[in-house]
Amino acid sequence: MAKANPEPLPTDEELKRALPDLFYVASHCTAYHRAFAGVFPEAAATGAEIKPSGEMQRAFNAITEANLMFIRKSAEFFKPRKNGDKRDSLYSYLYPGYTRQGWIVPEETYEEFHKRVGHITVAEARQGKVAWPIFELSMQAMNQWADFFAAMASAYAADADTAALCARYAEAVRNDAADLERAVLCPAARRFPPARPQGGVEKADLVCAGCCGHFLLGEHR
Repeated sequence: MAKANPEPLPTDEELKRALPDLFYVASHCTAYHRAFAGVFPEAAATGAEIKPSGEMQRAFNAITEANLMFIRKSAEFFKPRKNGDKRDSLYSYLYPGYTRQGWIVPEETYEEFHKRVGHITVAEARQGKVAWPIFELSMQAMNQWADFFAAMASAYAADADTAALCARYAEAVRNDAADLERAVLCPAARRFPPARPQGGVEKADLVCAGCCGHFLLGEHR
C-alpha cells in the first residue's frame, strides 16, 4: 500500500496567520500564578502556605496542569531542529531569521511533561509525584516568547501590520512577566535552579505551595 503524501510544511503566509495562536500559548504560560495571585494575593506576596480544599483544589489542579501544558508547548516550539519533527507542527526555526533555538527547560523536564502531563502513564505509580518549580518554568518561557516576538517585529519589517502585531505581542508578554514578578514576591520563588524534576517530594517539604510553584501535581486527585 502506497504511503500517503506527507503533510506540506507551513507556508510563509500560514506562519504569519499562526502568530495569534503563538501569542495565545505565550499568554497562558503564567496561568497558575495569575490565578494564585488573584485568589490569594497575600500568600503570593509573603510565601504563606496555602492548602486549597474541595472545589478549589480541583480548580488549581486543572490550572496547574494547563500551565504545564502551555510550557510544554513552548518548549517544543523553541527546541532545536531534529530529524522526525512533525511537518505540520510549528517550530521557531521555521520563522524568518530566528536562530535562538534551545531547550527553555531541560530536555529531561520536557520528557517528564510528556509522561506525566501530556499522557496517562505509569510514571507516578512507579516513581512517585514530581514537584514542578512553576514560577521558574513560566519565567523562562515568557522571556523566550518576548525575545521571539521582538525578533519577529524586525523580521517582518517590510509588512507593517505584521511587524506592529509582533511588537504588541512582545510588549504584552514582557508586561505579563513583569506583573508575575511583582505579584509573586516570596524570595523562595527565586531560589529554584533551572527545573530538573525530582520525584518523591513529600508534603512536609512544601515551603510555599502556591507562589514557589512547588505544587505536587495530582496530590489532591
